[in-house]
Amino acid sequence: MRASKNRFLDHVKWLRRAAMAAGAEFLIAGRSVQALVRHGDRQWVLQPQFLTPRPGGMTASAQLEDATEAFLGWAPERAERWPGARDRLVFLRLAASLGLATPEMSSQPDGTLRLSVGGDLVRVWFWDGTPVCAEQVPAPSGAGDGAVGAQPVPP
Repeated sequence: MRASKNRFLDHVKWLRRAAMAAGAEFLIAGRSVQALVRHGDRQWVLQPQFLTPRPGGMTASAQLEDATEAFLGWAPERAERWPGARDRLVFLRLAASLGLATPEMSSQPDGTLRLSVGGDLVRVWFWDGTPVCAEQVPAPSGAGDGAVGAQPVPP
């Protein structure tokens, strides 16, 4: 079976592999599904993110409920977030300093980051100002026969 970012077991395998490569300990709390990564005298508590249906649509939440439909991954504690995750200019300046192609930088940060590389979305996660994980999400695409126009995707 191919790995999927939507499967809990794949998230566990990836985080376990990264922790082991760094010589860190990796634990998951059964009740909260929080992940603890410990290395020497430092530790990071990662909060789970779940997708749960609510009136009016799906909601991301840190709480596992009976109605929860998907595991989205782990996120650092609110107090541990790296400034580059909130500030587009901080992120873009770091990416440029590492020699990565970046869009033109504006002096007006908008609080969101959408970095396109070759048409694909690229997301990079940082711990203590160091990039530790990157994900490249292919741009949506489709094929046609040149005769039939685009149709809405059924619900």
